[in-house]
Amino acid sequence: MKQTMYLFVAALFFSCQQQKQITAETTSIKGDWQGAIKNDFHARSRFISFEDSVCTNSQPWGNDLKYTINHDTIFIQSAPSDKYQQKYQYTILKLTNDSLVLFSDSTDGIPAETIALTKIEKKNTVQPSAIYFASGACFGTCPSMYFEIDSARNFTFYGERFADPKGGARGKLSAAEYESILNQINKMPLDSLQEFYRAGYTDAQTRAIAIEAGGKLIKSTVYGSEKEPVELSILLNKLMHVYEHVSLQADTTVTLDYFSKHPAAKPTTTLTIFPEPKN
Repeated sequence: MKQTMYLFVAALFFSCQQQKQITAETTSIKGDWQGAIKNDFHARSRFISFEDSVCTNSQPWGNDLKYTINHDTIFIQSAPSDKYQQKYQYTILKLTNDSLVLFSDSTDGIPAETIALTKIEKKNTVQPSAIYFASGACFGTCPSMYFEIDSARNFTFYGERFADPKGGARGKLSAAEYESILNQINKMPLDSLQEFYRAGYTDAQTRAIAIEAGGKLIKSTVYGSEKEPVELSILLNKLMHVYEHVSLQADTTVTLDYFSKHPAAKPTTTLTIFPEPKN
């Protein structure tokens, strides 16, 4: 009986300690967090990025999910209009400056899981003069597009299959959105970044980025999502949806030639179809 009582008191003490970490004075959950996915058919990293009231996750369609925190529990859900609905609930077991531990209960046949994440920190101070992005088609409804963002936040866009709008358009990024993109670029491991990453499965989309900065061109192309650093995944996922937050005006002077003939944009255009692996 005494042993049972001791265990009960110890468990209660531990629970109170965990609850104590999630208060109004606790470390902000805002930021990018990375960890490993367990029990997956291929090894890869996972991430959750929290902003003020929205977050994104490792799913390629996991853009701008709404989240709220009630005591020690995070509730995450897609907007009602989203095509792919997602809904998650996590208990916060630990939150410090550099560590986040979540617990996901068993639901719909998915086993319970404790998720350990570490915060992604700034790694460089690159200030781009221009950012170029391109995405290719897949066997589903992946939007195919090309765009350029210059240092004045001007947004030059060309949409193709499953992109809206289609054709050439121009707009201007908000200061907050541009700063968010720069923040993600500054977290990239540029010293070890490879030009090509290919997942070990098929029927995926190819996405590419080229960054002009300090007279240099930084570029990387990713097929699927498996081998690339998680910081690059976060950036590509963000860029994949950034056009949805820009007020675009049709402009027939913007054509595919603008991107295919541009010396910096060309790497993203010519690499949207990933080369076949060597035997």
